[in-house]
Amino acid sequence: MNERARKKAIDMERVRRIIDDSDKELITAMLVTSGVRASKIGFEYLKIAVQLYRAYGGVMEKICKVIAVAYATNYATNYAAIEKDMRKALEEAGAREIKTNFNRKIGSRVFRGGETITPKEYVAVLSECMDMPNIHEKFCLKKVKNRVVGDN
Repeated sequence: MNERARKKAIDMERVRRIIDDSDKELITAMLVTSGVRASKIGFEYLKIAVQLYRAYGGVMEKICKVIAVAYATNYATNYAAIEKDMRKALEEAGAREIKTNFNRKIGSRVFRGGETITPKEYVAVLSECMDMPNIHEKFCLKKVKNRVVGDN
């Protein structure tokens, strides 16, 4: 493999480490609370994109390429198809509902303006919100004395 090809190659070990180290429960709860249906393939792509967002500098084309190589061989094999699946999952949930539900859960207006929401905007906001204090408590169910409580 020449130098240029090696630089372009995706380090799958790095991708696995990032995904293994991420808080999947929180990401899933954030997506579901926003109104994105878990039955859509775009849901899985959005979840992986949130996990990889910072590692790839927020460049959705790179993130979608990683998804295409690593996860999407049975569904879509290119950037455009993966981005379209993410966009469709968001459109089905409805931009206004996503923003309202998410803002209500967070307790502030992290999503503002406009009637549409792009996959990049959505992934960026979720990725940044993961660092907010008490975010896990706002989205995830809590176990209390062997009972699950929460408003999800």
